[in-house]
Amino acid sequence: GLGHVPSVVTIHDVVYKSLPSTLPLANWLTEFVFMPRSVRRARLVITPSEKTKSEVVEYFGVCQAKVVCIPLGTDYGPPHVEASQGDKTVRYFLFVGGDHPRKNLHLCLRAASGLLQSNPDDHWELRIAGSIQKPRKLQKAIVQLGLIDKIKLLGRLSDSELASQYAFCTALLMPSLHEGFGLPVVEAARYAKPAIVSRGTALEGLSRGSIDV
Repeated sequence: GLGHVPSVVTIHDVVYKSLPSTLPLANWLTEFVFMPRSVRRARLVITPSEKTKSEVVEYFGVCQAKVVCIPLGTDYGPPHVEASQGDKTVRYFLFVGGDHPRKNLHLCLRAASGLLQSNPDDHWELRIAGSIQKPRKLQKAIVQLGLIDKIKLLGRLSDSELASQYAFCTALLMPSLHEGFGLPVVEAARYAKPAIVSRGTALEGLSRGSIDV
């Protein structure tokens, strides 16, 4: 067998322990069975953030020296997008991700509702890029919050399409309950766009410096 072959394993997140209720049962069982074993057997564990590294050390009881943080990077899209490729006529906030509970999209909707109530004559949009698994539930929430004219569902976008959305947005919204890294924050930073993120997650570490929390 391969039991004595040295191995390196990458752990992107430990959601099955930190937020188990947000995972489908099959995903939770898979990670519950295989992740501890993989971490225990590996000679080296790689994580994309210091937050995930600390969770691996805490949850699996491994020494810190065994876990190395190597942040993700991106060559996503060109650093410059021509004005003709984007929409500069509307001020908008951008959410990149689906409606998975961990992504906390509903918090963005509630914030948009509050902004609308406090500034009813202000012109802006909340654009949501990504696959929506429960479109009826999302549409119901949009209607209930009075956001029909403020929410724009973009669906899945190509790299160039998403690049143009980053390039001309006012800010990225990413209030996730848990992230192993948070690549959209890095992608938005490529276009010098601020990110509004949740505290106590890997996102907060990414947001220090030129990106606002």
